[in-house]
Amino acid sequence: GKFLFLRNAHLGLAGRYTCRAEDSMAVPLVMSTQLRVYAPAKVLTTIPHTVYASTGETVSIPCYVAGYPVPRTVWLNKYGRAVGQDMQVGSRLVLKSFSRELAGDYSCFSQNSRVAGMKARVSVQLAGEVPRFFGDSYAAYPAVPSSYVRFNASLRLKTTDASRTQLVLLNRQHSD
Repeated sequence: GKFLFLRNAHLGLAGRYTCRAEDSMAVPLVMSTQLRVYAPAKVLTTIPHTVYASTGETVSIPCYVAGYPVPRTVWLNKYGRAVGQDMQVGSRLVLKSFSRELAGDYSCFSQNSRVAGMKARVSVQLAGEVPRFFGDSYAAYPAVPSSYVRFNASLRLKTTDASRTQLVLLNRQHSD
């Protein structure tokens, strides 16, 4: 007999397959079957870690996903709740008339019946204010006893948008 083997299945292989043959009496035999390829939800968009916006500006962040069955996409706010319908247009997060109240972390959550869910996170911050950084984006040093005269520290920063990067070092001196 003849067989059709499909290795490394992907969504492009989904569809109807038909086998045509003849028996020993030259009678045509036809058999068809539908091949469904299932794929877990996957976020395709590279979402920036931080987006800066000015007061009154409209912020629009896409979150394109793929998978089969077609995934459902929901944007979650900093409290883990779905944003209102006025803030999600299709798979885009749309923050109209941006303000300090809208600043914070948002997550694009996508899921279908094949996976629990995929998430991508973005922090939307008000331009000109000190942003709240993700987990390992800060450095904390132990308190220095007042008897120390000098404290040397080294700080390395890695940025993806040099045009919006600013480093501010503060030297707060006070007397007890």
